[in-house]
Amino acid sequence: MRAIVGQQISVVAATQQLGLLAALGDPLPAALAEDGIERCFPTMAQVAEGADVLRGPAAKTATVRRAAEAVATGAIDVSAAADLEAMRARLLELKGIGPWTVGYLSLRLGDPDVLLLGDVAVRKGARRLGIADDVARLAAFAAECEGHRSALMLRCWAAAGQPSTTA
Repeated sequence: MRAIVGQQISVVAATQQLGLLAALGDPLPAALAEDGIERCFPTMAQVAEGADVLRGPAAKTATVRRAAEAVATGAIDVSAAADLEAMRARLLELKGIGPWTVGYLSLRLGDPDVLLLGDVAVRKGARRLGIADDVARLAAFAAECEGHRSALMLRCWAAAGQPSTTA
């Protein structure tokens, strides 16, 4: 859900939207609730049923609902044990889910070789690391990291989030 909700919006906006979804979850037992965390993240069935709490384009809400329904029914497995190729293929069949979202989820599920060249933060981080930020040169650099490009993506994202050191 984080990958879909966060498409083409800021991290702050995505966090707000995910907060709306989180309110759909069941309350945590009192012994576990603390520091403002009072609910479990909702099940995919709860997300599918309550997706209308989201603000923004109806198309994105519909995508969230479709994906949540597919996961809730078992049509798509997004667990750590998932067959990543099958998962990617099934996700790409859903309207509103594209290669970036599928790549991001694959990376988060442990695929060691995801390359997200179209990601603005990846290019910003690459620039800060002294790697060219244009797609062709970044792709050439990433080719040298084949098999471990997910680590490159994570490093670029981390660099993008650091304060600029130039005046």
